[in-house]
Amino acid sequence: AVADVRIAGTAVINGELNRAARRDMLLFFPLVALFVALLGVAIFRNARDTAVLLSVALGTVGITQGLLIAAGYALNMITIMLPTVLIALSVADAIHLIHAFHGARAAAPTSAAAATRAVCAVAGPCAGTSLTTMAGFLAFAGSSVRPVFQLAVFGAIGIAMAWVLTVTVAPVLLTLFWRGARRRPTAKFGERAVDAWWGVVDRHPRWIVAAFAVAVVPLLGLASLRADTDYVKFFRSDTRVPRDYAVLKHEGFPQNPLNLVFRVPEGASPLQPEYLGPLRTLAADLATLPGVQAVLSPFALEAAPHALGDQVATLGGMRSERGDQLQLVVMMDHPSSQELFTLLPAIRAMAEDVLPNDVQLTPTGTSLLWANMDDGVIRTQRQSLAVVSVVCTAILAVLFRSVALAGLGLAVSLFPVAAVLGLMGWMGIPVNLATVLIAGIAVGLAVDDTIHMVHAFQGERWRGRDRRRATEAALHAVTPRLVMTSCILVGSFGVMGVSDFMPTAQFGLLSSLTIVLALAADAALLPVVLAWRRAGRSAAAAPAPALPFAHGVRRSS
Repeated sequence: AVADVRIAGTAVINGELNRAARRDMLLFFPLVALFVALLGVAIFRNARDTAVLLSVALGTVGITQGLLIAAGYALNMITIMLPTVLIALSVADAIHLIHAFHGARAAAPTSAAAATRAVCAVAGPCAGTSLTTMAGFLAFAGSSVRPVFQLAVFGAIGIAMAWVLTVTVAPVLLTLFWRGARRRPTAKFGERAVDAWWGVVDRHPRWIVAAFAVAVVPLLGLASLRADTDYVKFFRSDTRVPRDYAVLKHEGFPQNPLNLVFRVPEGASPLQPEYLGPLRTLAADLATLPGVQAVLSPFALEAAPHALGDQVATLGGMRSERGDQLQLVVMMDHPSSQELFTLLPAIRAMAEDVLPNDVQLTPTGTSLLWANMDDGVIRTQRQSLAVVSVVCTAILAVLFRSVALAGLGLAVSLFPVAAVLGLMGWMGIPVNLATVLIAGIAVGLAVDDTIHMVHAFQGERWRGRDRRRATEAALHAVTPRLVMTSCILVGSFGVMGVSDFMPTAQFGLLSSLTIVLALAADAALLPVVLAWRRAGRSAAAAPAPALPFAHGVRRSS
């Protein structure tokens, strides 16, 4: 006559995490592939270019996933996101190549010549964007958490593979698909919208700067950003694990165990009087700490040794077989990594006051393992942000041949990332195993749009146009492609928002928001700064900057 059954514990959470991860991979990968295919048809208005786009995306995912498996790594709740992330990121370079290919077909004698010109035009800037995105991934390669390390390394490999496929396989497919084709597809769209937008940027630069100044407000939330992992909150509230834990909490059952192992000198036993008394006292004192609901100890079992059966020697698993170690289990009332880190110093201080000096205390257990993983991930985030900022600045300085433009590009790219992290602080979304990836990856993605915009601006300046006209031409040339890639990225990451695994959902939705803000910054704020930078200097007196990849631009012009 059992009325109800509720199950809790780290094994249950691990099993549910694996189930949610498998479900996400089987659901999101085909959904994102279908989304990319449908949006490709809508953008290019033909199946040929869409096939090229999918060939690059699926080839990238297939090769990278094959390398991951060949290396002997099992899929986990972090690396299982890799196929979905890569299929979204790998299409950006292909879109720029397809756009450049159809732009070159008007003057090129053959489709092969158009493909060659397209590769020469986009290989350089796309290499730059790939390097910055790889830097975003590799910034996490120093993490002590193996799943994060694996995602970092193979994510970077996937981005490199996407660039290789874009400049090798994609041009061949374009040449074959469009050989002898008379109809020229609509590769550009939204010309009137870009004209109207340039009118806004040109007439109201102060309003745009003021709007972004107001957008600094979310940055104040950075002060409230915290790192914490409550694995029960990793699942939507209407799923099994949160429901079971809510009932157990309401009934007063402790939910989170911390194992404390005490080792005495070799040849001694913790059941000797000089150790047994202090251990009894410590077990009683631990139960009085805030957040501790109960302490499981062998002292509660010794009154009924007959109940232990053949486990009398080990006291029900709480004494080691060698007899020199004894275990207490502290049952906490909340599965929070930060609360555990707050509790540990109090436990150590209490043990130092009560126990003899020759007793060694070792906290252990799955809860502590998770908490240490969180701590490692947070340290990784600080390091990754610093590393990716330095690396991206160096890459931008080489690409633009201008330290000032590199600093400007990085500042514009960091703004949307900082704004999203600030919103996380305002909304109380903690940094955890999944959301910690947002900062590094998003910086790499945000820099991509900046590279294409500044590269196009420098190309127009190299042709002799003043800053205002160069900015206008760059905006017309690049904005449609940036909108295309942003739509695919936002849609692909947004699909993750329906995941039952909340960190994946948060990662997808917050990454989508970062991409939208990055597009806004590159299409609004960056043109204003480029057009009116050094406003006091006349256009005639300002020499055109040295243009990276000028040889490629010269070929494609």
